Amino acid sequence: MSIVSNVPSEAIGQFRDAGVTLIRGVLSAEQVERMREACERVLSRPTPLGADLTPQGKKGRFYGDYFVWRQDPDFEWLALESRLPSIARALMGSDRVNLVWDHLLIKEPNTDVETPWHHDQPYAWCDGQQNCSFWVSLDHVTAQSGAVEYIRGSHQWGKWFQAVSFNPSRRYENEEFEPMPDIEGRRNDYDIVTFDTEPGDVVVQHLLTVHHAPGNASDRRRRAIAVRYAGDDATYAVRRRNPPLPVEHSLRHGDRLDSDLFPAIRFGA
Repeated sequence: MSIVSNVPSEAIGQFRDAGVTLIRGVLSAEQVERMREACERVLSRPTPLGADLTPQGKKGRFYGDYFVWRQDPDFEWLALESRLPSIARALMGSDRVNLVWDHLLIKEPNTDVETPWHHDQPYAWCDGQQNCSFWVSLDHVTAQSGAVEYIRGSHQWGKWFQAVSFNPSRRYENEEFEPMPDIEGRRNDYDIVTFDTEPGDVVVQHLLTVHHAPGNASDRRRRAIAVRYAGDDATYAVRRRNPPLPVEHSLRHGDRLDSDLFPAIRFGA
């Protein structure tokens, strides 16, 4: 098995063909603890984009916050200076890597809130095929505690599905994409895979890979950080409905992403 930039060639092939791959031990135990402490800081002082995603009447708590890297130095380290950007460059086969956004997702114990079937690119502020999303596990995660399920090969369907809101106080309307099919009702028709992860493992998917997560039926937390990157062919995209951004900017549809909002990551020689 060959290695490209410390990324197994098997993982590169799985990402290309299946749209999802698991890479073990990307963060050390010390780095995991660093990010756990950072999560607690964010919970105590959320960004303006943070939200409780627990619908009324549901048990537990599902919390989300994004563009956290702009507020917290350890989230900034994870997104810009950890191993993630170099792994992203290898998986995407790209010379350039731009950070698009990060996303803290916490399902507390005994939370019966599912993450709906969706894929990420309709939410994203970028177009282009060279992209990836890391799901960084900070806990031991199994299907019982809310491990994400992915449909292998769905990034190659040639379809974009309507974005669905994780926030019960928001509804998305007038979408330009087609509705998500009834995957739960026809699960046997799809090649669905999930991964048990340990703290420091990452699952990496293409932004068009369809995925969802069950609730957390366990007695332990499910803390994860998603970090999304784009490559050489990425341009800024304005859609009928983009999620709110943390700051005003001057980017126009079709511009390169390079900006304070979507920084280009510099690599050493």
